[in-house]
Amino acid sequence: MKTRRQPLLTTPAMRRQAVAFLLEKTPAGQLGLLRKRLHDEAQLMQLGGCAICWAKRSFAQVYAERADVPMGTCGTKRCRDLWTAARNREASWRQRVHAATTEEASHG
Repeated sequence: MKTRRQPLLTTPAMRRQAVAFLLEKTPAGQLGLLRKRLHDEAQLMQLGGCAICWAKRSFAQVYAERADVPMGTCGTKRCRDLWTAARNREASWRQRVHAATTEEASHG
């Protein structure tokens, strides 16, 4: 009896759902590391691929990135929204930490 193998890779929609869950459950202080890991994994799966769904991105999308700040998403609205929400949540956390340390330093 032959068993049917399941595909090893997920569809872009399944991948977006899994990444959305990861981004939601990851503490804000660790989002930068997660976004970097997602970007690096995407490069292993599809060179120049989207960090969210692994879809191939255009040369223009890849070329527009800076090495120190990988943007990493394809043109799909859901991928861009997930990436932007994570980046904004991380930035908000960083601002709160900075404000707290600045206030603590002024009182110390």
